[in-house]
Parts: sequence; C-alpha cells; structure tokens
Amino acid sequence: MAKNLTEWQLRLEKAAEAMKALADPYRLHILDLLAEGEACHSELKEQVGLPPNLLSHHLRVLRQAGLVRTRHDTIDGRWIYYAANKDNLTYWRAWLGQFLDPARVQARPALCGPEGRQAPVSLLQPDEVDHKRKRFVLFLCTGNSCRSQMAEAIVNTQLGDEWAAFSAGTQPAGCVHPRAVESLAEIGIDWRGHSAKHADEFRTIPFDLIVTLCDNAKKYHPTWLDQSQPAPIHLGFPDPARATGSEEEVRTIFRTVREAITNQVTAFLHDWSQRQ
Repeated sequence: MAKNLTEWQLRLEKAAEAMKALADPYRLHILDLLAEGEACHSELKEQVGLPPNLLSHHLRVLRQAGLVRTRHDTIDGRWIYYAANKDNLTYWRAWLGQFLDPARVQARPALCGPEGRQAPVSLLQPDEVDHKRKRFVLFLCTGNSCRSQMAEAIVNTQLGDEWAAFSAGTQPAGCVHPRAVESLAEIGIDWRGHSAKHADEFRTIPFDLIVTLCDNAKKYHPTWLDQSQPAPIHLGFPDPARATGSEEEVRTIFRTVREAITNQVTAFLHDWSQRQ
C-alpha cells in the first residue's frame, strides 16, 4: 500500500479486504466450520464438498485476510490444521459494529449542490459598503475554501459594525469546504451558497488591511500585493482541509481552527483599531 495513505484509509482498505474474503458462500461456510474448532484439509474437503485445489484457494484467501490461522501438527509436521483467527474476528466484529452503527447517521441538510444553494445568500460587495463608516479587510489563503471563509464570516458577524470583511484565494478551490460551512453553522452562521474567489477580483479595492492566513499564500501571493499599502500581515493557521481520521476527529480539527480564528483574528482587529 502507498505510504502516504492515512490511518483511516488503511483501515478501510483492510476492512474491504476482509469483506472481499467473505464475499463467497464457500468461504463463509469454511469460516463457519472453523469457528467451531480446528480442522485439517481433508476434513474440510469432505464437509464443504470442494476439490482439493479449489479448497486450498479459498483457505489461502481467508488466511491472507487474517481471518484464518494455521498450525502444524506437533507429532507429524506435515499435517496442517486450520482455525478461525479469534483475535481478528473480535476486532472486525467491534469495528463493523461501530462502522454500521445507525446512530452515526445524521439528519444533516445538504451543504453542496442545488439543495445546498437554496438558502438565500447575501454576498457583501465592496461597492455597497460605506468605506467612511467601516474598515475593509481582505483575508487570503490558498484555496479560499476554509480558513479565509471562516475569517470573513466570523468578522462580518461579530465585528460587522466596524469592519467589512472579504476573502479570496491565490488558487481558489471549486467550492467552500462542507466542513467549514458545518463548523460555522454550529456557531449560528449560515454560510451556505458562498463560493471561492480569486484574489485578483479585489486588486482595485483600497483595503485597510490584507491578512494572509496560510504560509503558502504569504509566500506565493499575487504580485500586486507587493505594491499594496499597507503591506499584507500574516496570521497563520493550520489547514483543516488536510485533517485526517474519523468524521468526529475531522470535525474537532475544524472546530479548533474555527475557534483559533475567532479568538486571534477578532483580537488582532480590535487591537489594530485601537492603535489607529
């Protein structure tokens, strides 16, 4: 297997291998017999009713999947006994019980596609905001799918009386990450219907602040930012889109980044305003 696969992906591949091994009535019969005790090749051949070569094939598949183990006779090592692998059966029983737990099924509305875009979206436009009453801030990251979208949503919600926030990406992704939308919804912000935007769309806007939120956007930003005044400020946050693990583990990472952005970005903007 590829070394860069996540632990969860590797676990799914092993699960698929085990399920594939069991996707045959003869192999299910063999495992059922071996769960009742050890048996040799000849005994299995009589009970299952398969020719020796085909029985050997099915036993090999079950062994490769870790569902069957073997041992040699203590008196005559030429004899081999087969048995169900109790430890692995215990593991897969627990894993499948968790994986197929109906309680995991959540009644969550769609966050993408036509249904996810049904909610009315009020997109803030720079030319609709009185620059004399509000300060303008642009949040930049690479894909404009997670961190910068979160920052835009949080600032406009919590500091909207003073700030007008916008977000963009140096290499915009196709859409806002569903987990980012979900994590914002958890704190009462409906961000459905928003899309990723390119930084060049904002090059003519006189921002009071431009803030990069990822190292890549800081290093590989559009050239026009080099001449912008004031110069971009960097507040780095980990990319939650790279999170791996179970669904709940990924949700936790998105929440952690959301809370970090909430605390650090709003505090920074407040302190910046106080200094002006």
